Amino acid sequence: QGIGQAKTSGLVVERSAEIGEPNFSTAGTKPELLGEFDLPKSVVLKSWNSIIIQGPNSHAKLCYDRIIGCTLNFRALRQFLIKDAIASGADVWTNTQAENLLVENKKIIGLECNQLGKKITARASIIVDATGIEGKFSTQQGLRNNKKTCLGIGYEQLMTNLNLNNEGNTVYIGFGSTFAPAGYSWIFPTAKNEAKVGVGWSP
Repeated sequence: QGIGQAKTSGLVVERSAEIGEPNFSTAGTKPELLGEFDLPKSVVLKSWNSIIIQGPNSHAKLCYDRIIGCTLNFRALRQFLIKDAIASGADVWTNTQAENLLVENKKIIGLECNQLGKKITARASIIVDATGIEGKFSTQQGLRNNKKTCLGIGYEQLMTNLNLNNEGNTVYIGFGSTFAPAGYSWIFPTAKNEAKVGVGWSP
């Protein structure tokens, strides 16, 4: 199986076969983020200027004369960021699972990875743990405590042919035990008659 050695100024280790997958984020954000990270307009699906917050017995509508948020194309965003990283000299390993930290004289010096059954190592002076809620390596090093993490369950669908008010320029956030006990529901527009509709709650 052998052991390979990465030689690059930066490395992204991605366990998926394709960059941008899995594509499961609502991806709602502030418009200031686009300028801050120099993101192209091509990663924006829809902008919005109002929010409706619906409770069990009443609701509030907040309207603005400016764009206050955007729903991003999460897949396109991830692909843009990878292209930007490659243009800056980084390498990308897909179909690769980061398995263990490389330690030498009690100092972390890199990663041990599994790429389709083949062992590969990568030495690094800085390692970013991007394993999500699992926090695989940061938890291992005592940098976070998963026992204190409040886990939630969520479900979201991209829905079409919707009759959205304000031509899809409004985000809806709903509270109450009818639809989301111990949680909330949401509608984030992605087009004039299309939205990401979901619900999340804590068991």
